[in-house]
Formats: sequence, structure tokens, C-alpha cells
Amino acid sequence: MSPDIAFLKTVDIFRNLSPEALEQIARLKIERRYAKNEVITREGEAAHDIWVVKIGRIRSVRYLSKGYELILTTIGPKIMFGACCSYSEGKYHCDHVADVETVMMRIPAEDLKALMFSHPEIAFSMIENLSSRLHLARRMQTVDHENLEKRILHILLLLRNEFGDNIPITRREIAEMAGTSVESCIRQMKKFERQKMIQSTRGKIILRNLSGLIKI
Repeated sequence: MSPDIAFLKTVDIFRNLSPEALEQIARLKIERRYAKNEVITREGEAAHDIWVVKIGRIRSVRYLSKGYELILTTIGPKIMFGACCSYSEGKYHCDHVADVETVMMRIPAEDLKALMFSHPEIAFSMIENLSSRLHLARRMQTVDHENLEKRILHILLLLRNEFGDNIPITRREIAEMAGTSVESCIRQMKKFERQKMIQSTRGKIILRNLSGLIKI
């Protein structure tokens, strides 16, 4: 098995595809390395590609008045994005920026769409993935009306789906996603630490009691 196919099999949307489909996708993919803080896509640009983070991580951001950067989410290895933009309105709704030195895998959206006719399992997998993301987005809309504790918990659990129990995110980034000040976020995170729910180190948050977090 080639390294490209081995990697594709670790990506949710491609995990259950046939070897033939994986080989064709591997031939379509284009890889590029991005430096820290280098822009991968810009808001309003035409969206023509499906992207997968291979190494590193990126942040999805929008810029508010006076240049303030609002982090919408952080995307880690093996996670796909760009399908909704490419297959709907055709434009990116935010900037995607490399958080660290990052290797991206890019697959032309129209070429992948053409493959769906000969390999319908790709379409089924895409539907499942996008449906799951839509469900999470609906949940996060509800969370916006919760108190700060619940907002931060939902964000931590959402990030766990992408990074596992060791989340390479700072408390400042968590604060921006939760729509609160860094100081308020730190106070809440320290409360979780005293409860032995998490451990916060420089640039990383470790989930120590997942069942306790879910119960809250």
C-alpha cells in the first residue's frame, strides 16, 4: 500500500472506500507545505477544492472591524474542509490560515464529483460527513445561548473529535471561540483544573476526565 493511500484510509470521508477509489483519489491529490500564519484560502475567493490537513493544523478565521481576528474553529490532521463551499455557493466563507507549519492535501472538487458517478460510495461518505458537520453546527448554535461553562465544555468536546485528548490549542483561542475574554476563559479553565477535569499547559489542553466533562 502506498503512503498516500495509507493516509487517505485514515481520513473519515475516505476510510471505507474501495482500493480502486482510493487509488484514483490519490492520483488527483496535490500537496503543498504552508509556513506558520500563511493564508491557505481567503474569504470570498472562489472555492474549487476539497482540502485535508495532512500534517500540522489550521485555523478558520473571520476579520471583524479594526482588523480583529475571530477564530471560528481549529482544524487538525485528517480533517476535511471546503466541500460545503465548493458544492454550494462556490466561495469560501472565511480565511483558512496555517497555525503551524502545515502540509495540505488538495483535491479538485469537480474531479472528485466526477468520481462519484463511478464510485457512489464516495458520495455516500460525503453525505455522512457533511450531515455530521451540519449536526455539530446546529448544536453549536444552541450552545451560543448557554453560560460560559457550557460553551467552553462544548468547544473542548468538539475539538476532542479532531485532536483526541491532547488538544494543541491555547486558552486565548478557546476564549475567542467561546466569545469571551481571555481572563474569563482562564478563570473557568482553572476551575476545571481544580476539579481534575483538564490539565492546561503552554499551548496545550489535556482532557483528564472525559466522562466528567460529558456529565457536566
